[in-house]
Amino acid sequence: LLERLGIEFQVLDEEPDTGQLAHFLGFTREARTQAEAFARCIAARHPTPLVVCCADDLRMIIKEYPRLGVAVESPMIQSLPEFLGEALRERQPSFSAWNAGPVTYHDACGLGREARVFEAPRELIRMIPGLELREMAYTRDQAPCCGNGMGLAIVHPEITRLMAHRLISMARDTGARALVLGCPTCVLVLKAALEGAPDQSLGGIELL
Repeated sequence: LLERLGIEFQVLDEEPDTGQLAHFLGFTREARTQAEAFARCIAARHPTPLVVCCADDLRMIIKEYPRLGVAVESPMIQSLPEFLGEALRERQPSFSAWNAGPVTYHDACGLGREARVFEAPRELIRMIPGLELREMAYTRDQAPCCGNGMGLAIVHPEITRLMAHRLISMARDTGARALVLGCPTCVLVLKAALEGAPDQSLGGIELL
């Protein structure tokens, strides 16, 4: 999409870990080391806007790095939905009409409650002709975690499965045919939950 919009961008060939997993599992020293390596990697690219795809990484960079004494040299740090929204409003491309039924959207913890990015993903969804957004019972600050955040899937995978199935059930209750997500971390656990669900009325998981 960025290429179609004519936006020049770089993807790091060997992108270091932001340290978010180590940090939330309690390994502060290792997390700081990884955070410093990430900051050096970004600095080597010269000051340039940083677009972050993963909600947990975004939370780590904007909320936890200052507490660890780590600074990322970038004139602007944005989530992907925010960046795309601005780019699409500026360039105003045409979209094919959506005819696969209504969708619902899940507010990822790091993107929503932590980074306060609530409207940008919804604005992207509304840009697509014919796409109906059906909100779940609990959204924005009240949206439940998918179960994969802050290392929970590693420490207590059984709890992660329960949380993921609960979220799939909430999405299904809207009558939506697809669950749209703003974070690839959520995609992993929710796709696994959906594949194991006997009721396939919710057709798929889509990354925004």
